[in-house]
Amino acid sequence: TTVDTLSALSTGTDTAGIFITETDHLTVGSVAVSVTQMNADASTTVMTDGAQSGLTTLSNNGDIVLSTVNGVIVINQGVVAQGAGNILLAANGSNNDLTVNADINSSTGHITLMAADAISINADVSTADSGTISIDAQGSDLVMAGTSDITATDSSVRLSAANNIALGNITAMDVSVLADAGSITNAVGSTMNVSAMNLRLAADDAIATNARHLTTTVDTLSALSTGTDTAGIFITETDHLTVGSVAVSVTQMNADA
Repeated sequence: TTVDTLSALSTGTDTAGIFITETDHLTVGSVAVSVTQMNADASTTVMTDGAQSGLTTLSNNGDIVLSTVNGVIVINQGVVAQGAGNILLAANGSNNDLTVNADINSSTGHITLMAADAISINADVSTADSGTISIDAQGSDLVMAGTSDITATDSSVRLSAANNIALGNITAMDVSVLADAGSITNAVGSTMNVSAMNLRLAADDAIATNARHLTTTVDTLSALSTGTDTAGIFITETDHLTVGSVAVSVTQMNADA
């Protein structure tokens, strides 16, 4: 496609799924379309397809794959995959961002969010059971709003950024946060940065600050601050904690599903 605003619904009576490659910039939003139909008596009738919002699969574990060749993606309406349907949103091309302003949910499937540059998460991202979440800002920062929740109830979450990461609220069994050339910070307005069994933190610079710690409720923690420009690890844990060895795996969705 080469469009500005997209909404797509796959009901999935026999098969299900949404697979779209966009040429450039794209907003997932609400779309209504009207045409004027000519009748045999030369009168006209307005035919309207009412407002439809977001990207949705309703049955048969329908996957959702939306990628750009060279463009930004803005999610202004929800993205929902039924059952074990997986979700991939990928803003490809030079300096292109992904901005999430509406909730993204799969019942039990894997969710992958990728951008060639930065990612902003201003809504909730969730899955459950064995579904994992992978979010990768390949050229810049990954910023969560303090009120945003990322949830993989019984599985794993991995956040990665080329530069800095600001954490809202993450809930999962296993969590990994990797800031390749920057720091990890506690986003303003967050309530609990990480609730998990196991937490792995790695940053080129500092992990939080002495004035604003990361907040955790975890069983096992490993944290590395390389200290290229700034250094330090500042964490406040709610209850019992073991400092140990942590490895985290997630399943990343590819464009071919």
